[in-house]
Amino acid sequence: MCRIVATLDYWGITILILGSVYPFISYRYACGDLIIYRYVFISILTLLTFGCMVITVSPTFLKPLPKMILFLGFGAFVAVPTAALYILDDD
Repeated sequence: MCRIVATLDYWGITILILGSVYPFISYRYACGDLIIYRYVFISILTLLTFGCMVITVSPTFLKPLPKMILFLGFGAFVAVPTAALYILDDD
């Protein structure tokens, strides 16, 4: 039971990250030449979310190091759309 609840907690974390980044990407990349990046970033973010959800179900995920690496990597991807916006946008 504890493992199931822990897995649901990790799923909640991934959905929280997804839900906090989707509006930013949708709004900032909504118009102009950057709209293709909107679909690219949202697709990658969705795939990473489902990947994190699948990985958290595995028994090796119970160790602290894999959890740290997975969520730090997933959280670090959130900075990519922001950095790309400053690089690609000329305004």
